[in-house]
Amino acid sequence: MEAAVKWIELIRLLTAQKDVQALQDAIQAQIETLRNARGLQNVLAMRHATYGTDLAIVLVWNNEREPVKTREGLLLANCLQQFGSVDHAAWAVFYTYGSTLCRQRDKAMKLGEGAHK
Repeated sequence: MEAAVKWIELIRLLTAQKDVQALQDAIQAQIETLRNARGLQNVLAMRHATYGTDLAIVLVWNNEREPVKTREGLLLANCLQQFGSVDHAAWAVFYTYGSTLCRQRDKAMKLGEGAHK
């Protein structure tokens, strides 16, 4: 059985924004626009535990496409550039351990639903 997570896009934002909560709300609203993106399995938005103005967004893709900066990721990264320094990269997943994403897919396959929930 193949792993559920194929590849991810990681978008990091280093900002000096004083109102991080407002920025987080804006990021969440922007992420909501990605809900129907084909092959987008999960999105994580995170704030650095020590440096609260460092934020990261992970787009988890499950499709046969080569890891690339997608249109969705590029739009999100471009939107964030107004708030600070942005790093955007595609990463190939070569190993997962105890991934909730993998367990969700395994359960779906056992129920005969296929690879997508």
